[in-house]
Amino acid sequence: NRWQLTYSEVPETAINPKKGFYLSADTVSEGNIICFGVATENISPYDMDSLLVSYWLIDASNSVHLLKTKRLALHPSGSILMDTVSVNTLNFQGINRLRVEYNPVNPTTGTYDQLEQYHFNNIAEISFTVERDITNPILDVTFDSRHILDGEIVSAKPVISIKLKDENKYLLL
Repeated sequence: NRWQLTYSEVPETAINPKKGFYLSADTVSEGNIICFGVATENISPYDMDSLLVSYWLIDASNSVHLLKTKRLALHPSGSILMDTVSVNTLNFQGINRLRVEYNPVNPTTGTYDQLEQYHFNNIAEISFTVERDITNPILDVTFDSRHILDGEIVSAKPVISIKLKDENKYLLL
């Protein structure tokens, strides 16, 4: 004759790139730093506690690398939180993906850090390309402004000039 349901609603945060999105470049040279950030908005009438966020890099061979997990500020109703991460692209040649997850699943317990209505809207992923360094550096050595051959005689006190050039300014030579 009667069916009654009582419950307590939970808050809801959702990634909103219109409120904040940043990717420093979609193609970079190997060794360069890439920065990524995206905003999340509390779209519910309920406040959330300090929000946990995790970042991963999925490389060209589909290996997953946890970059960072950190706790952000309190997330009151209607507020927007923007967070960024910086990644060194050394040894990540090819097409990679950056993934962010707000209020991530705890891998040990399988539960979320905070109760929330939905989770699918807390995950964002973007691809970027890291160009491999293919040109070797050039070392140019001159003695008294001349290039010499092996075994050639030079002055007793030559002025030796050494120039090193490489198109990739991010990798150590």
